[in-house]
Amino acid sequence: MRFLMSNTYPAEIPVGVIFSQTGVTANPEQTMLRATLLAIDRINRQGGINGQQLHPICVDPQSVPENYGPLAQKLIVEDNVKLIFGGYTSASRKAMLPVIGRYDVLLFYPTQYEGFEYAPNVVYTGAAPNQGCVQLARYMLQNVGKRVCMVGSDYIWPREINRIMRELIETSDGDVISEMFLPLETNKEAVYEVAKHVSSQHPEFVFSNFVGKSIEYFYQAMLELNADKPIPIASLTTTETEIQAMGIKAGFGHYTAAPYFQSVETPINQEIVKEYKATYGQDEVTTMCWEAAYFQVHLAIKAVKLAESFHADKVMEKIADIRHSAPQGPVKIDPDNNHCFLWSRIGRVNQQGQFDILVTSDTALKPDPYLVSYSTSPLETASRESL
Repeated sequence: MRFLMSNTYPAEIPVGVIFSQTGVTANPEQTMLRATLLAIDRINRQGGINGQQLHPICVDPQSVPENYGPLAQKLIVEDNVKLIFGGYTSASRKAMLPVIGRYDVLLFYPTQYEGFEYAPNVVYTGAAPNQGCVQLARYMLQNVGKRVCMVGSDYIWPREINRIMRELIETSDGDVISEMFLPLETNKEAVYEVAKHVSSQHPEFVFSNFVGKSIEYFYQAMLELNADKPIPIASLTTTETEIQAMGIKAGFGHYTAAPYFQSVETPINQEIVKEYKATYGQDEVTTMCWEAAYFQVHLAIKAVKLAESFHADKVMEKIADIRHSAPQGPVKIDPDNNHCFLWSRIGRVNQQGQFDILVTSDTALKPDPYLVSYSTSPLETASRESL
């Protein structure tokens, strides 16, 4: 097997890593960066690719969506990277699409997102709407209530997911009594005013699609305003990292849907979490985005080895043959849409700041980014193909 080498690193294979280390989304993205580096280190210790080590070239887009495209181009043109791992918000992903398409380089994107997209040069390893949003709607409407307030950050992902969630709620005889958005970069005072308005509506639960620091601000404000009678919050974005940042008291009792929680009891998860904490500190927590950022590196390199090439078409042809044991459980890429078969779980924050897992799917679910095979009512069971 022969691979093209970088002139700068003749004995190594450069790969691009683009996660923010500063700015409003630095908290979750730093966790994803560490997961990526942990996976690369593990692969290198196992011999890399035919004895050649992977060399991660990391750049910091500073949580600014407009920075991701130029930095992706720099990684490809100047650093000669063969693959790119990264992106957090949908805006960051969309900023990189023209670049990776122009240069025919694969991007592995590890974040849950709104669906309704297919790009031949993107491998989507975060949850599609049918792998989390549908299940969260079903659980909350059946077990918590039907009068809902919706809040979120004002960009592509929250608006699209809120649109999907609204349809799921309203077709199940639920009632969206208010919906509010704030800019991604906002302040604590503005978030407090949103929490104040939400609390005045007395919803049975809140669907929160805030991203970045706003998550922390919103949960803290809701605790302050409703200490005697907490209003349940359901989310697709609130992870162990955000619970740690906001404080356990603010997060306690609230719900998140995700393919993975740190509390998942698979042997590989326990092994990797132990190694991660030994490397980065015992106080570090792992999250759904951490896990996707970790396993996608292994998927990518396994496919490269099978393809004996970094060429996008050849890698994608082989990646469909791989069934990988991820911390969440076995996963694989669906060649129909470049998305990942993932497990679906509902968790509730406990007194330790971790998630008690309330519901787990029987197997990994086939990704359906366009929600073609799902009923508009989450209370109806739709047929699905599984791993």
